[in-house]
Parts: sequence; C-alpha cells; structure tokens
Amino acid sequence: MKFALALVLGTFVFGLRAATVEHLDGPGFLQDAGASTPLARGLEVPAEAHVILEKGSQALIRISPGTTLEIHGPARATLSSGVFWNLEFGRYLVFTKGLSPHRFRILGEMLRPDETAFEIEIPLSRAFAQLLVAWSSVRLAGETLEPGRVYVIEKGRIQSGTITAEEALKRRQTYQFSESFFRRMDDEEHALSLRNQLVFTQVSALNAFTREGSTDKSINSTAFGLRAEWIHKRYLDFPKRPQRIHFLRSLAVRLGGGATYLSSAASDVQGASQILSSHIVAGGSWRGLSVDALVNYYKPSNSGVSAESPFAYGVRGLYEWDLKEFTANDMMFGLGYSYTVSKVESFAVFRTVTQALNLAFIFNF
Repeated sequence: MKFALALVLGTFVFGLRAATVEHLDGPGFLQDAGASTPLARGLEVPAEAHVILEKGSQALIRISPGTTLEIHGPARATLSSGVFWNLEFGRYLVFTKGLSPHRFRILGEMLRPDETAFEIEIPLSRAFAQLLVAWSSVRLAGETLEPGRVYVIEKGRIQSGTITAEEALKRRQTYQFSESFFRRMDDEEHALSLRNQLVFTQVSALNAFTREGSTDKSINSTAFGLRAEWIHKRYLDFPKRPQRIHFLRSLAVRLGGGATYLSSAASDVQGASQILSSHIVAGGSWRGLSVDALVNYYKPSNSGVSAESPFAYGVRGLYEWDLKEFTANDMMFGLGYSYTVSKVESFAVFRTVTQALNLAFIFNF
C-alpha cells in the first residue's frame, strides 16, 4: 500500500512543471542537500530545497501557469517532494487561477488554494501568522476565510478582525510582481459583470377597447403569439467570485429590444388581424424579479383602423427560475405579466388596454 501511494505521488510530481523563479529583486539563495545557489531569474526550484530571501528582497516563483508565489524577505520557505511548501517566516502572496497543484503549510495547517489570492505574514518568532484574503476565499483549518477581514492563526486557533478596503488595497499593491495578475482579474471581472440574454416568449393577450366619451362596456378580444428579444444586463453589486446563481440574483440594470408577432381574434372595433410590432425595454432586476418599462411600435393593418400614435406604452414584470437541475446549459424559465395602453381609431376613437401573460425561455451568454 505504501509503495502504491509513493508511486502515485511520484507520478504526480513528475507530471508537474518545475517551479521557476520568474522575477527577482535583491539577494536570495536556493539551498538543497548539495549546495547553496544564488537565486536568479529562470532558475528552477528543486523538489527538495529551501528558498531564502534577505531583508528587502522580493521574488516571484511561478508554480504552474495559473499559480504564483511572491515572497518578500527576510523569508524562508521549504519545498518538499516538489509539491509541499512550508512557509516558515516572511511575507507571501499566493495567487492562483484554478486549483493549485501545490499545497502550502502555515504553522502546521495545510491548504490547497483554489481560485483565490491571499497574503501571509509570519514573523521570525513563528509564534503566529497573519492572513489577509485579497480575492475570493480560503478554506483553512475547517473555516472559510473571506476578504474584508484579517485573520490571525495562533496555536491552532483562528481569530479575525476588520480591515478597511483602502488598507487592504495598499497591502495588495506592495506585491508589485503580482499586481499585473490582479489587474487582469479586475478586467475579467468587469467583463463578467456584463451579460446578455436571448429571450423567446409565448404571449397570451387580452385586448380591451373602451370608446372615449362613452359609458358603454369595453369590447374585448384575444391575441396569441410569439416574442423574441435581446436583453443586455449590467450588474451593480457583483461578487468577486461569481457563480451561476449570482447572474440570476444580483442587482442589474436591463436594456434591450425585440419583436412580437400576434394573431388577434376579430372584435367589433377591428377584424381579425396579424400584428407585427417592435419594442424597446428598460428596467432592472434583482433576486430573479425584473421590472421593465415598455415602448411598443406598431401600425394596424386592418382596413378602416388606424392608430392615433404608432406607440404603445406599458410596464412588464417577469420572474425567472434557473433550470440548472434540468439542463446543463445556462437556461432559465420566466413567467410574467405586461400591461400596455394605446389608442386606435375605427368608427370612433378607442382607448386600448392590452394585458398579457408571458411564458419565457431565457438563454444567458
């Protein structure tokens, strides 16, 4: 059994790319069983080695294409089996996009970071360690450490305190070699905060025609049809590590437009007709509920029927459900209600109120 585990570990380590010194500022050394070698850019770190930096020195070690370790001296870190980093003392910033192939030991606590960036400061006494999460979260000693707080690890216990966003940013900016990764992450985060939706909707409408200046009851007709629209969403309070649910629940501004085809039954005001209209929407969404203002543009095609204005104005509410339990793609289901008002002229002027139920299928991209 021990032989099998050793073989698996050896195969894993062999498959890893060697950790490489990518940037260096100031004196540092690489010690292994054979010798002490001055650090230099491009130098590979052996599977068993100590990385030592003098006071004022800085180094960036690339562990994998998505994981880096920035070290500020005085510092000493030990790499074992090509996989396990024991951070003994010094200041460190671990940045990883994806699951890190290496593990990190901090005062006896082991972690393997995944999609996160965090700073560790360990004094020479090694009595405690201070940890600050710069992005996403870290799982350590059974606890989830979140950004916006500073954590102190001492004798197996974790205590936390507050830190201002300005102070956290200043500390992050001291790691100059890693700042480009944060800028790239910020750019990607901005891109993620923009989202588009393609919406296909089945529309069931009830039209009520009320003659102006008359006390007669309204004349009703029904209409059924389809709507296709494109919606652009811009999120306002997006998390640092968005997941699928955040695209549905986070506060967003919505802008878009589309076209609707309706087949209307005959009424005393106008005969049966086929209506093709276009519209624009503007509104917002939060926790799955969207509310939009609508402006429709259409012209009746019936003989003897005209619109006083080609525009109809209204409002729409739509509630969305994620279909992730039923489909692997990013698709949602929506159910909503819309209310629009316009005027048409037939043998008299009628105020038209259209109330519609909307059954929507939504594709996010």
